[in-house]
Formats: sequence, structure tokens, C-alpha cells
Amino acid sequence: MTFVELSIYDHLTLLNNGRVALWPSRTLPTANDHGQPTTGQTTEGLVTTERSDLRLALPDARGRVQRRNVAADIATVADLVDLFANLGPVSSAPTEAFALAAITRLTLAAIADGRVLPQLAAKNSNAANNSNDRGHRWVVGPWSAEESTDLRRIADHLPPALRCEPVAEKPLRVLDSLTVVLRFADSIADALVATPAANCRSRTLD
Repeated sequence: MTFVELSIYDHLTLLNNGRVALWPSRTLPTANDHGQPTTGQTTEGLVTTERSDLRLALPDARGRVQRRNVAADIATVADLVDLFANLGPVSSAPTEAFALAAITRLTLAAIADGRVLPQLAAKNSNAANNSNDRGHRWVVGPWSAEESTDLRRIADHLPPALRCEPVAEKPLRVLDSLTVVLRFADSIADALVATPAANCRSRTLD
């Protein structure tokens, strides 16, 4: 993906399954003739990336949070990490991309310093679904005190669209900002560190 391709989107959302949804704010047709969400493959913007209809928790014109269907392109963290790492301050990218860029740079520095750990993934969890049947995933840690402060600062100013996929219906609830930030960092670590050599190393720890 290029900076130009990223600029065609208005918003980015971190999904609970560890992927990233990219979508326009304008209304698009999102449901099939039976009113059901549709999924498929698209070559627009993100080549061979899944196109899916999402039900997100977004504010209406009065500021009330409502469920809304949004057509989005779904990308993996691995698809986007290089783009976020090199995103410049004058880019026309969505606002959310700059927050993800800041998280990405902190995460890459921690990975380069060797601060990653294998974590067992509970069955039926999102971590397990993203672990490619490895039974574990890689997470960042430990964070330094300075990095933790930076991550909390990012979380305090996290754009609402980044964490608008509900985790509960009644009452309607989304993840807190810091959890979303740390999950994204861990998704980067898992995408970059989960190599055959890393898998061999993790098996010695089981």
C-alpha cells in the first residue's frame, strides 16, 4: 500500500481480531438484498484485501453513539506496518494513521531492542485466531517507563474511530483506549517476530 492509496480513506478502525479496517465517512451501499452484511475480495486501494461490512459504534449528528453499517477494506497489520513506520507529518492520511504511526515507531524500537515475549493464546480468543495455529503469539515487553508514558499519552488522544468496534451490545461498549493501543503494538510484534526461527525458539519455552 502507498501513501496515495491510504489517502483515499477517511478513517481507520482497529478491529478486535487484530486487523485494521479502512473506510470512508460517506455512506456506501453495504448490505445485500436481504439486508445482511456482505464480504468479499477487493483490488481497490488494498490489493487482494478483504472487503467487509462492519457494524461499528459511531456517534450520530446529536453525538449519541449508535450502531452503523460501514463498508471497509480490511488489512492485516503486516500490510501496513511499513507505511505507518514511514508516515510523515505532512501526509494527507487519515487522522487515525498518525496515532498508529506513533505506536508503530515505539513498537519497532522495542522489537529492535529484543523486548518481545511469547504469550499463550487462550482457545477461542482473538489472540488464538491470529496465532496461525501456533498456540501462542508474540507480545511486546517489558515497556520502559518512558515508553509507557508515551503510550498512555497516545491513548489519551486516540481518535474515537480507532476503537469503535463494539465488544458488548447491552450496554453498547468498546475497548478502552490504552487496551487498543497495547493490542496494536502486540499485533505488530506478532506479525514481525512470528518467523519459523521464532517458532522454534518458542517451543523450547513451552
